[in-house]
Amino acid sequence: MRAKDVSLCPLGALGFYLLSRFQLTKEFDGANCPDFTKNEEWYDIKLLASMGGNEPGHTKEQRSETYYKCIREILRTKKITSNHYMHLGRVLGSANLQYKEIDDDLIRQLGNWSVTIRDLCYSTKLPIAAMRAAADFPDGFFCPRSQVIPPEELANKIFSFVEEQLARVNAAIDGHHNGCDRSGVYLGAAKCFLEMLVRLRTIILQDAAAMIALHPERQSHALFNSFPSIFRSAEFIVS
Repeated sequence: MRAKDVSLCPLGALGFYLLSRFQLTKEFDGANCPDFTKNEEWYDIKLLASMGGNEPGHTKEQRSETYYKCIREILRTKKITSNHYMHLGRVLGSANLQYKEIDDDLIRQLGNWSVTIRDLCYSTKLPIAAMRAAADFPDGFFCPRSQVIPPEELANKIFSFVEEQLARVNAAIDGHHNGCDRSGVYLGAAKCFLEMLVRLRTIILQDAAAMIALHPERQSHALFNSFPSIFRSAEFIVS
């Protein structure tokens, strides 16, 4: 669920992170791009990867110490006193929902704490009231920036490897059940991941535009300067 405040939106943050990471690592450029019809070529790639080593395919996960040090430095810079670093987000997220008087059971479900059999096996795991409150939409979800649809040719400049890979995965799945290819190999995860990237294209552009409109000084941020063909293009400025 997208947050009302674009600077706090986890979906936009995920999109910006992947956009920057893929450009930095080149892990999906040309011949580097794994074949998403072969799970063994991409399943081990970490979302939070170690960016400093030479591990092929970015299968080396980021060390907890790296995350810990980053959070500690941010808190120090902002002069915020806390003894929570690794789990700071879970602590603040839970406290924020308590301030908004969200039921404790919904907070537990959202944080996946002490799950019951129903929560674990038969729930959608989507406590909507808690999610809306966390996104600052307590009375009903409506995200105005999502109403602006960017031009397709602009969106296609982001994650440009997606079309080819998604077409290959869909072709492998076509005519078979449960997201499997003809040999019975499950490709549903590949299909969902690639479709998520397609969705993130639009979110990146919408959130970038909102961020610049609300905080013009951020136009000079390295993220926007690194992609002039996207964020300096006439299509982005007009849309």
